[in-house]
Amino acid sequence: MALRRPDPAGAGMTKAARPRGKLILTEPKKVPTLGRPVTGTAKTSTERGKAADEALVASGGMILNKLRLSPEAAAALKQLIDSDGTARDAIQQALIDRAKKV
Repeated sequence: MALRRPDPAGAGMTKAARPRGKLILTEPKKVPTLGRPVTGTAKTSTERGKAADEALVASGGMILNKLRLSPEAAAALKQLIDSDGTARDAIQQALIDRAKKV
């Protein structure tokens, strides 16, 4: 086994890893970004939700929180959901249909 002297020029680096020539600093390449451009005025999800709620109410809509249904009404809603797809669609359609009969 042969002993090697440390390489002062490469400080222990292999010949392939040793830097060659002068180090030239260049400007980073401008890479196109994906997505929306940064505007600096991003809103939080709470702010976006509040704005959406305000727009709904301003257009005549309504927000019902904690709507409690009796067991009979819950069973009826389940049947409507099976035909309409979502609870929201089922409730909206049921209210519209009922209002037409009044």
